[in-house]
Amino acid sequence: MVERRVLQLASGSPFLVHADFGFQTKMNIFLGMQYMSCGDFYQLLHMKGPLDITNARFYAAELVCGIQFLHSEGVIHRDLKPENILVAETGHIKITNYGLALENMHAEQTATGFAGTEGYMTPDA
Repeated sequence: MVERRVLQLASGSPFLVHADFGFQTKMNIFLGMQYMSCGDFYQLLHMKGPLDITNARFYAAELVCGIQFLHSEGVIHRDLKPENILVAETGHIKITNYGLALENMHAEQTATGFAGTEGYMTPDA
């Protein structure tokens, strides 16, 4: 349910994948998300190799804008990695996969516990 709420919220930012539609049966919830035809950022890095400084700044700026939007809405992503950043035909990127996100994280609230993908977590985790 958290992912569904964040997908709806994400329509307010061009740097986040959002839900186009959703419906539910007695057993399942189905979410139709934006189609991102160019794969994920991991594949892009694998194909292109190291980024030059101009491209690195471009992608970093888009990531920061997406993360700032989430934070302004009280959402912490908690699983940001190249595989959760999708690439559009236009070359722009969008953050996806809000399954581990925390909501209502405003002001002085802090998150506890470990979440994320093991290979991408900080060494102190």
